[in-house]
Amino acid sequence: GLPKEDSYTHTKSQLKDRLVIMYGGYVAEELIYGETTTGTQNDIQQATELAHRMVCQWGMSNLGAICFHNDEEPVFMGKEMAKHKSVSDYAAAEIDKAIKEILREAENRAKDILSTNKDKLDILAKTLVEKETLDDNEIRELLGFSLEEN
Repeated sequence: GLPKEDSYTHTKSQLKDRLVIMYGGYVAEELIYGETTTGTQNDIQQATELAHRMVCQWGMSNLGAICFHNDEEPVFMGKEMAKHKSVSDYAAAEIDKAIKEILREAENRAKDILSTNKDKLDILAKTLVEKETLDDNEIRELLGFSLEEN
């Protein structure tokens, strides 16, 4: 899931690492099977939600320190926000661009890590076949990230 709201704060680089981990399974499937399954939907949805918060709530994009949305309901894309007219169409397009940039960077980093560490990819593939799913810490370990302190 997303970071617990009040337990502790996260730096931009920690959140970016988290996004890479979320893309781990998706990228692994793509590299191993040449296509992805519906199993990655939850990860992609969570990654999108996290990137949205980075852009719209925490000022962690090239748009700078500006809060675009403070409603409680999760909104995924800028276009959706434009319907509520809390932001202009132009701002909505910029938000979409910033979110996509963050997600593309995470996906590319996951690809780099897994394609340059074929051994890790093979372990990931074997584990995916055996268990069909990996938990966060298993993916962290395979991608060479430190384990979450819980």
